[in-house]
Amino acid sequence: MGIKKQIQTDEELIKRFCNGYNSAFDSLYKRYYAKLLYFIIQSTAYTKTEAKDILQDVFMKVIDKRNTFDSSKKFSIWIYTITSNKCKNAIKRNSIKTKVEKEIYLDIMNSNGKTTETTKLKAIRKELRNISTKHKQVFLLRYNFGFTIKETADILDISEGTVKSRLYNCIQNLSSKQSIKSLK
Repeated sequence: MGIKKQIQTDEELIKRFCNGYNSAFDSLYKRYYAKLLYFIIQSTAYTKTEAKDILQDVFMKVIDKRNTFDSSKKFSIWIYTITSNKCKNAIKRNSIKTKVEKEIYLDIMNSNGKTTETTKLKAIRKELRNISTKHKQVFLLRYNFGFTIKETADILDISEGTVKSRLYNCIQNLSSKQSIKSLK
């Protein structure tokens, strides 16, 4: 007779992961991947690809913050709290990004699909000169050249999370500039 494999609780698995057993994280990942992906899609109405980006951020936070897990609490509550917060942050960032993106695309493209120089576009380009190179590169690759987050990360040899962070900061910076605000 074979040995019957004992199913470990989430709390046992996170404890084992904190003690250096990476296979315990793999088990948690497999256990929660589909459930959290569904939760993210339903919470945000994002595409599966967008939801996977958020899910990756969730699991990265679990890895980074594993030692802060309170073992007197349920792991499921902790991971769903992280996921919920990531969803809220993504929605908030997306609403700001979408607003600025729409304005930029409307200004850049006319009905024939040709580039047009508008007052707002000139103001955006002027403000871009004052933004750090690392933020400007991410912005230009994403919005001027249409590369995806992953492609931008590959081009610049940085993580997708870094690309998202730099885009967010750049968009926040641009949207706060008085020269652009006055044109709305």
